[in-house]
Amino acid sequence: MNKVLLSGRIATDLVLKYLPKGGEFINFVVATDESYLKDGTKISESEFHNIVAYGKTAEAISTYLKKGFGIVITDARLKTRKYRHKE
Repeated sequence: MNKVLLSGRIATDLVLKYLPKGGEFINFVVATDESYLKDGTKISESEFHNIVAYGKTAEAISTYLKKGFGIVITDARLKTRKYRHKE
């Protein structure tokens, strides 16, 4: 099973885009934060997650949310992409 629950804040501006064969999508970044104590010092760490949504979900996100808003993503799956730098 590949199911994700993610809660964080939108870290990028939202721009609805359109596919060449019709349909819409949106891609954006969600930041999640974690705090813990290490040797009596509070440590805060952030992770950044690339998100892609399609169709009516993409429309709703672009209409009702903006950068800095909190978001909970409950019905998603993880997909690992490979990136290879030219050098």
